[in-house]
Amino acid sequence: MVRLKKIEIWEAKPGDLLFFATNGNGAVSHVGIVKEIKNRGEITFIHASTSKGVIVSSLNEKYWNKAFLFAKRVL
Repeated sequence: MVRLKKIEIWEAKPGDLLFFATNGNGAVSHVGIVKEIKNRGEITFIHASTSKGVIVSSLNEKYWNKAFLFAKRVL
């Protein structure tokens, strides 16, 4: 059984999961995996895009920042 622990975004580290609501109703509809914490705390994450395949994005991007719900760590 996989156990997840909710964490604050400032606690995120590579391998943690980021959950997003991209469909406008507030429910989880997309998940990414933290790839890297860059200088000044920028978080990049790996996720699948329907149009571009697997890509790396930044939580600093307006679209992803607005859609972000919460982060969790696999225990």
